[in-house]
Parts: sequence; C-alpha cells; structure tokens
Amino acid sequence: MVYRGRLRVDGEELVSGEYRLGECVEAIEESIVLEIDENCVAGVKLAPPAMVEEECRVSRLVKRSPITVPPSTPVIDAVKIMAKHGVSSVVVVKDGKPVGIFTDTDLRKLVASGSDLSKPIAEYMSKNLITISSEASCLEAVYRMMLYNIKHLVVVNASEKLAGVITVRDIAYIYGPYHLYYVRRIRSSCSLEELSKIYSDFVERVRRDASKFIDPQEIPDPITLTRMTTTVYHALMERVASIAAKKLNIDQDKVVYLVLGSGGRYEQFLVTDRDTMLVYRGLNESRVREFAEMVEDMLDKIGFPGCEKGYTAKKLLYSLEEIDVEVENLVRSIGRDEESIILLSLFFDADSVWGREDFARIVREVVSKHASHNRRPIVRMMSMFRPPLGTFGRLQKQFDIKVRGLAPIVMTVKGVAMVENITRYTHTLDRLNALVEKNLIPRDLGVDVREAYVTLLRYAIWFQAVKGRRKVSTSELTGGELQVLKAAFR
Repeated sequence: MVYRGRLRVDGEELVSGEYRLGECVEAIEESIVLEIDENCVAGVKLAPPAMVEEECRVSRLVKRSPITVPPSTPVIDAVKIMAKHGVSSVVVVKDGKPVGIFTDTDLRKLVASGSDLSKPIAEYMSKNLITISSEASCLEAVYRMMLYNIKHLVVVNASEKLAGVITVRDIAYIYGPYHLYYVRRIRSSCSLEELSKIYSDFVERVRRDASKFIDPQEIPDPITLTRMTTTVYHALMERVASIAAKKLNIDQDKVVYLVLGSGGRYEQFLVTDRDTMLVYRGLNESRVREFAEMVEDMLDKIGFPGCEKGYTAKKLLYSLEEIDVEVENLVRSIGRDEESIILLSLFFDADSVWGREDFARIVREVVSKHASHNRRPIVRMMSMFRPPLGTFGRLQKQFDIKVRGLAPIVMTVKGVAMVENITRYTHTLDRLNALVEKNLIPRDLGVDVREAYVTLLRYAIWFQAVKGRRKVSTSELTGGELQVLKAAFR
C-alpha cells in the first residue's frame, strides 16, 4: 500500500492510499510503502460480507455533496477544485444530470501524454458513466466496481439526479471486498502455480464465510453474492485464456472463449465444474483447437474442473458460420435426442470471458432465432423440471435443491426468454424482468417468482456451504423452514 508518494507496480501507477499485489515495484518519486501481510489483510481490510448487516444501502456510503463542474470547465481548473476539496474525482454535470466523470487516474494519463490541460474537461472525461441507485445494496456497488474494473461509482436518486460519488475505499470498511481482492490477485498473476493457489484459497474462503450463517435466511443479497463469486471464476478463466493466447499468438479480435450454464448466467457459488465453448472467425481451425486445448488443460491443472459430460471448448468449438447450422440441427433433434435440449440451454447462457464480446450475443441470438420457430417443444422441454411437491403439497423426503428447486424456475424462464427473443440478458432474474416489461408475464407473477428464486438460492448456498451437498432432507429442516420452502415451490 502506498502511504505517501507515487509508485509503479507491474506497469500500473499508484498514489497515496492505493494498493496492489505485485512483484515489480518502481518508485516514481520518493515514497513510503506499507507492506501488509496477506493474512492480516484478510482479517482486517477484507472482512467477509457475512459480517455486515443486510440493510446496508449505497446512500449510507455517501458522506458529502458531490463536487461538480460544467462540461466547459478547463481541466486545469477542475484539478484545482479537486485539490481544494481533497477529492479524487469531479462529476461533470449538464442540466442537473451527470454526463461524465474525471478522476485522478484520468489526470495522470493526461500529464503523462503531455495533453493540453487548458482544454474543456468534456474532451477528456469518462463518458461511459457507470451509475448506481442510492437505494441499491452495498454488495451491488462492490459487484459493479469489480465487473467494470473501476474505483468510482456515481450515485443517482430515483429521478436520475446526482446524489454523490462513492469509491472503493468507501466500501472497504463496510463490505470487505475480498472478491475484488481475488480478482486483482488473479489479474496480476503470472504462473499456473500461483493461479492454482489463488483459486483454492478463494473456494475455501467462500465456503468458510458462507458456513458462518446460522440459517439460510441470514444470507444477505444472495443474487449479488453469486454474481460477485461468478465474476472471480470468470477472471480466472480470462487470465488463463490470456496467458494461452500470448503463448500461441492468438488474435483476441477473432475468437471468444465463452462460459455456459450457471457460469454464463452469473449464478455460481461453490463451483462444481465449468461448461465452456470457443467460437472463432477468420482463423485456422487447427490453431484455434490448439488454443482451446491449452486453455482447458491449464484450467484442469489449476484445479478448476471441467464438465463431466465433456461440455468444454475441447468439444464445443465452432466457427461463427458453423454455429447457425449447429443450432438449427439441435432444434430439429428436440424430442429425439436428449443432448440437443441440454446444448441449446447451455448455448443460450453463453457469456464471454475473453475475446470478442459481441460473439456471445450472436450465439444467443442464433439460438433464439431458431427456437422461436419451434416454440411449443422448446418451452415443453425446458419446463420438464418439477418442484419436489407430492400429494396435497407435501415435500418429498429428499430432493436436490438445484435440480428440483432452482431449475424449475431457471429453465422455465430461460425457455420463454429463448422463444421470445430476450437475448440481451443471461441472468434468470434479468430475463424475468424483461419478460415482465414486455407484458409476457403478469407483474404480480414476476414478483412471486423472484421471491421464490431468492429464497431457494439462499437455501442452495447454505446447504452447499454448510452441508457440503445439494441434497436436502426434510428431516433436518425446522417447521418454519419447511413452510418457507413449500411457499417458494408453490
């Protein structure tokens, strides 16, 4: 951690108050550095979300009025304002609404490139503004910072008016962003041995923290929790793909390494395996196959297991042109070949972790295009999962919380989204919201399904972490827990 001065760590410039794990440290000016032991960091700076109350909202983190400037403000004047108020950013506002942000990181880049600081700040501000509602959870703030790799979030109220700015430091003592900590460790790692250690440490950390909950209802914001956890797994796959691509000189603009299933939906907690696919355009197939095999072998060595049924990029490797033909054949095989519906389901969850991000959307659009012409068999097959309710609504004595609990919701929502061309989203609740907004599902039903999903996800997380399994036995549940589950299944 930089206590005073400026450093360059593995090529990234840091100033006072910032920290990073790295091996190559170079002083830009006379500096004082604090070296913090990892175990100390885990216990103090990176306290687990389990130690934070559920009701934490972003509004709680906004401590002062935001410092703003109009778009015409010269950069040098904006910098003076930042120095005067002791802030690391200013929000650029037009007609009362934020249109951009200028941070100390932006300033360092301008100084390093010799840019003219007398020009309007509108020319240099970050225009792709990442905002968050003041009523969003603190966990959601951590998730967005981690997802977009940013240090500042602009907070807006219900009217989209500027309410404040929060930084990664603001949330460091509210939610210990250990997920962010692991993402940074992964991105700065250079060897499989190091990645393997990080991965095993992270899985153990997730399991240990979740096991501290006395009962499932104590788990705060399970949606964001699983999204954040999945993001760490994505970072691991991204880093491995990046290392392999560098070794083989693979062009990132011509290929995409995709994660499928729950990983693509950002709904993973304690990962059991990985479902992956590789799609390319304009590359020699043998080179792409060599790349896919290297990535998968490296992930195996790290300890991140591949799908037992072989649904990894070693098997699922297609050119962009082949995807259309493959999906059309799968749709035609529905009812005759059980694997066809499995693959269609996996493909529709495709999300990129490395390479051409737009290829993932193309894959989902191709699936939706062909599925929309075969609506009934698609929805029927995707709805084949049933909740574990017997005669008179009694719960079965034993059931798999994922297969019989979450899957009926996940697969049904996915099936309807597939035939209704909802291709922008992969997360179950994002798809559900889109279906509600298009009036394809009644709003009150959407609310009920969301509540049921969140409840079942809490139980799935708890049983996986505390019991080490997905099988639920009704004999180990209290009367209250049985009632909660019955209500969710109905």
